[in-house]
Amino acid sequence: MSENKPDFTKPVDVMQFIYNTFHPCGCSDRVSVLQEVRGFLFWLKEDSKDRVRYDSLFRGFVGIFYIMAGICDRAYLCGHGGGIRNAWIEPLGRELLHALETIPLETIAEAEGEAYDGIYVQ
Repeated sequence: MSENKPDFTKPVDVMQFIYNTFHPCGCSDRVSVLQEVRGFLFWLKEDSKDRVRYDSLFRGFVGIFYIMAGICDRAYLCGHGGGIRNAWIEPLGRELLHALETIPLETIAEAEGEAYDGIYVQ
């Protein structure tokens, strides 16, 4: 396990992790990006029997689901067995979701300064 784990209690680390993982452009609407990541992680956290179908997420754009699921899987935010459509949230994903649910998204989006700057690998 790498020691270079982000500290999701710091808004600047959350934003840097989002940049390193999802690669949004710096001119993008950061709050919107954070909302989509938060929504997807929340979906992963729900019991698979109770959540909406994967193909109804992202306004029905199934390709976006697969892109988001693949990124989250590679970043250890989620895991899957038989199929990525039935993915589940991993501990790192729970930590990130907790940050996105407790720290105002505007605060995260505006965070600047010294931040986590690496790739966390289990």
